[in-house]
Amino acid sequence: MKKRILRTSAMTVALAALCGGAGAAGMGDAQGAWVMTGTMQCSDVFKLAGKNVEFIDRDSSTSTGLIIEGKKVIAPQATCTVERVKSEKDHFTALLECADSLMFSSTSVSFKLLPDGTLERSDPSFPDVTYTYAKCEASDLK
Repeated sequence: MKKRILRTSAMTVALAALCGGAGAAGMGDAQGAWVMTGTMQCSDVFKLAGKNVEFIDRDSSTSTGLIIEGKKVIAPQATCTVERVKSEKDHFTALLECADSLMFSSTSVSFKLLPDGTLERSDPSFPDVTYTYAKCEASDLK
């Protein structure tokens, strides 16, 4: 159950992080490809296609990566658009409008850029349950 929730939520959250800012960190700092720490390596999830980063297999149910491009958060099984961002003390919360192959939904996700360069995601209703993502650099990809 946890992996299924992580797969969908991780993508949604990562997308939100790229589109808003909190304190010193903002949307620009969250742009790029991210992989959940402790799961897979960047090179297992993403590939370079010219100068762009893409999922190796976007249909994979085990991918734990997110790509944040502008106001889009792209996950293996959903694409979200950041509709609104609310800056709070040390994090920001984004309202996302997401679509997958069957339906549309709205959700809120909180993000925090940590001092070590990782991205922390949580549900605003349960801020003590967090997931951490490491940023993928082009040199990490195949």
